[in-house]
Amino acid sequence: MSDKKNIIVPLKQIEESGIDLNKAKKQAEKMTDILRGLRIKEATFDTGSYFKHDEITSQTTIAGDGLLINTGPHTITIIM
Repeated sequence: MSDKKNIIVPLKQIEESGIDLNKAKKQAEKMTDILRGLRIKEATFDTGSYFKHDEITSQTTIAGDGLLINTGPHTITIIM
């Protein structure tokens, strides 16, 4: 059985639960870790979600289900 702490839920599920910004931040970190581990720089998924990592600026953008999360070395921006 899988560990529930490592389950990634769709961003829409966070939105429907009232958008907990801490959950959104953790979700973005998990997605970034997985996609960067697969050496993916940019991707658009069938669901319409979008991921991009810029190695030069260390900026990562994840967008989907009405949320846009942009992280950098010292900042995180969440737009709903």
